Amino acid sequence: MSMHLIAIAIRSRNADKRDAIRSRNADRRDAEEENKMSVKSKTEILASIKEKFADDTSDSTLTFLEDVSDTLDDFEEKSKDSTDWKAKYEENDKTWRQKYHDRFFSGEGKEGDEGDDPQEEDKPLSYEDLFKEG
Repeated sequence: MSMHLIAIAIRSRNADKRDAIRSRNADRRDAEEENKMSVKSKTEILASIKEKFADDTSDSTLTFLEDVSDTLDDFEEKSKDSTDWKAKYEENDKTWRQKYHDRFFSGEGKEGDEGDDPQEEDKPLSYEDLFKEG
């Protein structure tokens, strides 16, 4: 009979643990829901501001409303940019790395040396040479 009571106590304790875990998980889900960022459209934001400043027609309020509207318009315009910046960055990075690699592991001289006349560097320049056209 005492084994029967022990089994009941263990089941009860396990049920209490499950309930506590379920409660904690529910609390976490509730906290996550509360922490979610509220994303509103431009119209909703302007309506909210309009409600807050409904009767105020002062210059500062009108300037504020104009600034908010212009800022939202600008943000909307910039977000329409469909350029895949990540792909563009990766392509640029790949090209740069390849050039850097080639610079050190190719048998050629430094970049930018092509077309330079080494004999020109040896001649000293006079004041007149600096201002000579052509």
